[in-house]
Amino acid sequence: MVEELDPQKFHVLSPSQKKNFMLMGILVLLLLVPSLGYLYYSFAIHRPAQNDNETTLEIEKGQGVTEIAKLLKDQNLINSEFLFSLYVISNKVDKGIQAGVYNIPPGVSLVDLVELLRHGTNDVRLTLLEGWRAEEIAREAAQKFKSVDYENFVKLAKNNEGFLFPDTYFLNVDISEEELMDILTENFRLKTKDTLTLSQITKTDLSEKDIITLASIVEREVANKDDRPIVAGILLKRLKNGELLGADATTQYATALIRFCAPGVSLSCFDGSKDCALPSDITNCVAKSGSTSTERILSVNWWPHDLTQEDLDFNSPYNTRKVAGLSPAPISNPGINAIKAILEAKPTDYNFYLTDSQGVTHYAKALAEHNQNVATYLK
Repeated sequence: MVEELDPQKFHVLSPSQKKNFMLMGILVLLLLVPSLGYLYYSFAIHRPAQNDNETTLEIEKGQGVTEIAKLLKDQNLINSEFLFSLYVISNKVDKGIQAGVYNIPPGVSLVDLVELLRHGTNDVRLTLLEGWRAEEIAREAAQKFKSVDYENFVKLAKNNEGFLFPDTYFLNVDISEEELMDILTENFRLKTKDTLTLSQITKTDLSEKDIITLASIVEREVANKDDRPIVAGILLKRLKNGELLGADATTQYATALIRFCAPGVSLSCFDGSKDCALPSDITNCVAKSGSTSTERILSVNWWPHDLTQEDLDFNSPYNTRKVAGLSPAPISNPGINAIKAILEAKPTDYNFYLTDSQGVTHYAKALAEHNQNVATYLK
C-alpha cells in the first residue's frame, strides 16, 4: 500500500494541476523542438564538407536523389545523406540536378554543392571578394570565362563601380561581358533591397551613390565589423565639416592606376599644379609595354601600401588626402556590412583613426595623440 503524502508537509498537486503541468510541458516541447531542429538544420546545410581536396564526381543520367546522396556521402562531399535529401526535396530542386562530371572544390557546403549540381558542368564558379575594384573583378572574370575580355569589361564596370555585388556566382562559361555586368548589378539590387531602403537613405542626408562611395572607402580602410560604424562616424564628421577625409585607400585607388597605366605621367600631377583626373582612355587602360598584356594584368597590385609623399600629394579628385570631399565615385565594391556601417554610423569624440599591420584600429581625439599612434603602430 502506497502511503499518501501529508498535504500539511508537502505541496501535493491536485489532478487538475497535474494535468495543467503536463499540458504546459508538452507545449514547451512542441515549441522548443522545432526551433532547435531548425537552428541545427540551418547550421548543418552551411557546414563545410569533409573533403580536403578537389574531388571529381560523375552523376549518371537517371540517378535519383537517394543514389546521388549515397554517392556524395561515399566521397565525403556531404555530411549526411538524409540532410541532403531533405534539403533538395524541401526546396524542390531534386529534378534540377544534372548528369555530368563535376570538379567539386574542398570544403564546399551542402547549399553551394546543390547549386553547383543544379547549374550543370558548363557553369563556372566565380567568387568576387568584398572591397575589390573593377579591375580586380575584370581580372578574375577574364581568367574564368573565355568570352570576357579584360579591357572591355573594365570599360563597362567603371560606370558601375560600387554596385557590382561581391558574392559567389555559378555562371555559364560562355557568358558575355554585358550578361555578367547585368547579373552583378541585379544581384546588388537584390541583396541590398532590405538595407538601402528609402527611409534608411533619407536618414543619412546622403544620396545612394554617396552612401556606396563612403561604404567603398570603409570597406578598404578597416576590416573589423565593430570598428566600421565608428570609422564611418569619423569620416561623416569630416565630410560635414568640409575637412579632408584623409583615407589612404583613396590614395591607393588613384596612384595604382597611374603606376600601372601611365608611369611616365607629368610630375605636375604630384605638386598640385595640375588636376589629374585621368581621361577615359587611360582609366580603362591595359598597359602592354614591357611584357604581355596578360602578364601585366596578373601582376599589378591595385592597392599599393608603399605610399610615398608624392603619392599622398597626388592631385587626383579620388585622392582624399589631397582633395576635400568625397571621391567622384566609389573606389571599390563593398559588401552589406560596410554599407550598414554608413547607415548605422556611430558618433564619437574621436577625430582620427589608423589600422595597424595586425588589423587593429586605434583611435584618437587630438592630432598629437594620433601622431603618437602613428609612431607606435605604423613605424
